Amino acid sequence: MAGLEIPPLESSGAPLGCPRARGPRQRAASAGLFLAGLFLVGLYLPVSKPIWIDEFLQFALGAFESTAEVLSIIHESTRSINHGQTGFYMLLDHYLVRVYGASAFALRLPSVLSAIFLVFCALFFLRSKNVGIVGRFALLVALAAQSNLMNYLGEARPYLPLAATVVGALAYYASPLAMRVRPCVAAIGWGSVILGALLHPYFAIYWFAIIGFCVWSAWLTGSGSLKFAEIRRLINLPLLISGLILIFSLGSVTWLQRRETFFDFDPFQWVTQGIWTEFTAFSHFTFIPNARIYVAIAVAIPIAYLLLPTRIKGALRPFVPPATLLVVALLISILVSVVSYTQSYWILSRQWVASQALVPIAFIWFASEIIHQVETRSRPLAIALALAGLAYLAVCAWPSVHMKAGQQWAALQAIRQTPPAAPGTIPTDAPGDMADWVRLANENVATGGPAWPVFRKFYGR
Repeated sequence: MAGLEIPPLESSGAPLGCPRARGPRQRAASAGLFLAGLFLVGLYLPVSKPIWIDEFLQFALGAFESTAEVLSIIHESTRSINHGQTGFYMLLDHYLVRVYGASAFALRLPSVLSAIFLVFCALFFLRSKNVGIVGRFALLVALAAQSNLMNYLGEARPYLPLAATVVGALAYYASPLAMRVRPCVAAIGWGSVILGALLHPYFAIYWFAIIGFCVWSAWLTGSGSLKFAEIRRLINLPLLISGLILIFSLGSVTWLQRRETFFDFDPFQWVTQGIWTEFTAFSHFTFIPNARIYVAIAVAIPIAYLLLPTRIKGALRPFVPPATLLVVALLISILVSVVSYTQSYWILSRQWVASQALVPIAFIWFASEIIHQVETRSRPLAIALALAGLAYLAVCAWPSVHMKAGQQWAALQAIRQTPPAAPGTIPTDAPGDMADWVRLANENVATGGPAWPVFRKFYGR
């Protein structure tokens, strides 16, 4: 499915999974993949999607003129209604609404750009693992069906940015040291860590796990060692120190503050399908059925590698890193759910969003290693398996793609047939409840113009 990059007939005959020089055809193919990724982003663009309660908390900040006042509100509200936030996305939305007016698209622009970054970094990572054109396209197909992840592209909340920066960190730390001197690779690493630290508290958990995974994976595969000098280069000490300073300095005035005690929820209130189904079919494995099989294989391979005789380990070694990455992603999701449970807070699928991005990446990487092994014995069989795997993923993705395409077309048609809202009297009285605040915000979006001053009253100003 994934290790396939069919060379032309005049090729030098290098093995199918081996890296090749990037000629014009390879560059054109990579550009085509990225364009396909942009189509994927377009499939999930929030066309005429109304603002909802959580997004309103961001939108209301666009009514303020002073950055200092917004920073004060962020500092205060992250102890209560905006608990667990770093406030950086909120500040971005303040500026976006001030510049572009009451626009739902502008409000969600950081998430849209994050989706593009996620696609780019995921493709970059797989190429660094010698996954060919068909395999990288298979990842796009899998992401098209990973609807619970991609739907956050249409939300003005830091969930998609978290997933994107986590994938970016993986792409950077998995890159060979020789590649990191390239400006593009350095920008991926520094941009992912700095933005991840700014955007979401959970980034730190994934960041440390990814660093550990990549150091261990380099040692296991022989591309690195556990010598201190080499580990120091792998983890990039200046980047590590910069990220840690940013995480704790920002956290000290936002999510690390002592917050109001208002958690008294049923942690399983929103788990409506059973925890296993919610965790797999509706979250991490939306792109493919029979998650139990893949989870069992991913868990069994690292254990088998530890227990089997040395003479057998060589054959199993290529499969250990992708299987371990998948297991690590699932374990982090379990960890953040345990944190929610111990705090009597809801267990929500959005808490797993970064792992939902890592799982299909690990899955395709694992499938690629299968193809690599098969092609050493029979290249035609490897091609057949890769194309069959891609076809299977496409069949799995078709219902999601068909539904989203239909929704997007219907939304575009509705926009064409709906006349612009006529500007009316700008309200000055604060609504009575949250639903009325949200309704008022959507009226503001429909009529356009700047965010109405009445929204300052939501934050008591």
